[in-house]
Amino acid sequence: MHVEFCGIPGAGKTTYCSALFAEARRREFHLLTFDEAVYGVIRKSSKSPFLERLVHQLPYRVGRRFMDLAPTHNNRKLVAAFQRFVIQHPELCETIYLAQSGHASQSTNMGLLVFLWLFEFLSKYQLVVEGRGPADSMVIDEGFVQRIVTLFAYDAGEKNIPGTLIEDYVDRMPRPGAVVYVKADPQLCYERMEERGFPFRLEKYDRERRLDVLQRASECIDKVLSRLARQSVEVMLIDNNANSKDLREMEARVLEKLVSERPSKR
Repeated sequence: MHVEFCGIPGAGKTTYCSALFAEARRREFHLLTFDEAVYGVIRKSSKSPFLERLVHQLPYRVGRRFMDLAPTHNNRKLVAAFQRFVIQHPELCETIYLAQSGHASQSTNMGLLVFLWLFEFLSKYQLVVEGRGPADSMVIDEGFVQRIVTLFAYDAGEKNIPGTLIEDYVDRMPRPGAVVYVKADPQLCYERMEERGFPFRLEKYDRERRLDVLQRASECIDKVLSRLARQSVEVMLIDNNANSKDLREMEARVLEKLVSERPSKR
């Protein structure tokens, strides 16, 4: 079971996710980020040359900085994991392909970049599912729910949001145990990013197009969460349009859910 954060760019996902991990450490509750879970799986399964095995014995915060010393072995693992994900989730991959065709129709390299982002995430997710212990609790900053923004909010090649395709994606994706939705008004998110800088995919746009993308992203996420709620997936809302008062409640609910879903150790 895993918990995912979602929200449009600038909403504050990373800030609230970091706050959750700080609270987990304060309570001495073992909680993994997605990258920590991936690193742990690679570390346990490493049968590579001595130098790489040595790197994998280092703690995550240190060892991750040395992963590029021997990337070939890990790349082979990712490719193999991606193949297994496709075999296990053919309908989801078909939906992603149909969504990707919109990006491919654009006269930019964005289609390739989106594929590479998805490839990396799906490959790592497969590794984690196969190698993570059942008692591990994991929180994903940008998981399957957030990928809906990548697939449908940017250069999708359509003016209307493809509701049926989004529903297919939700029905076919690995389901999170819960979703934390950091909600903020697109205009406010724009102002925040104007101060600290826009992400790569928004840099090339003018103000009007950026706001359009943010609004589209908000609508996409609302569609996804509405679908998940009908499937009895718990959605925890944080209103980040101002100084949110929902933080402590969210932290408590997430940690309690992870504790309740964790298998008892015997």
